[in-house]
Amino acid sequence: MEYIFVFTLILLIGATLMAVEAQGCICPALYKPVCGTNGKTYSNPCSLKCAGERMAHWGTCGI
Repeated sequence: MEYIFVFTLILLIGATLMAVEAQGCICPALYKPVCGTNGKTYSNPCSLKCAGERMAHWGTCGI
């Protein structure tokens, strides 16, 4: 029973952090990375759009 509580708590914390990252936008929890023109990798096109950035290319940004 204690494991279920801990697991649920971790999920809630993760969901809260994702909501804060999206800055008020509601985006799906889908990992389809895109690279913004600012050189930052976003988890999906929705997150990129919410940040007000434009897409440079699909996939993660280079180091």
